[in-house]
Amino acid sequence: MIVFAEKRSFPNKLNPVQLQIARSSFAQDGRILPVLNQLGVRTEEDALYMLADVLGMPFVDLSKSEVPESVLEGFPIKMIHKFNIFPLGKDKDGSMMIATANPFDLQTIDAVSAAIGIPTVPVIVLPMELAK
Repeated sequence: MIVFAEKRSFPNKLNPVQLQIARSSFAQDGRILPVLNQLGVRTEEDALYMLADVLGMPFVDLSKSEVPESVLEGFPIKMIHKFNIFPLGKDKDGSMMIATANPFDLQTIDAVSAAIGIPTVPVIVLPMELAK
């Protein structure tokens, strides 16, 4: 069972400049930690929640989610390690939910979709949970 995180409210939303700062940080080293102060947050988790909100992407709590082993059947395991993603299962419309800690890496999501032959939907997760 996939557990979607509850919506959080923040005093401010990310503005376009902060969104570009976040995008640039992910493009440089695949992380958001170096720019937390510029985004006006203290934790990576808060930054990812804010990005999820602005980008309209679901945030999944992997620590509370259970992914059936059957999800991995037919999924290219090399992609998990190469792209730092993880399949979570199909959503209501039959698309494969793909956990990622980088919400801007849509090329990877498209590559996964092409490899598995069904549409994919990215969901944001904490990097430390994805690494587990």
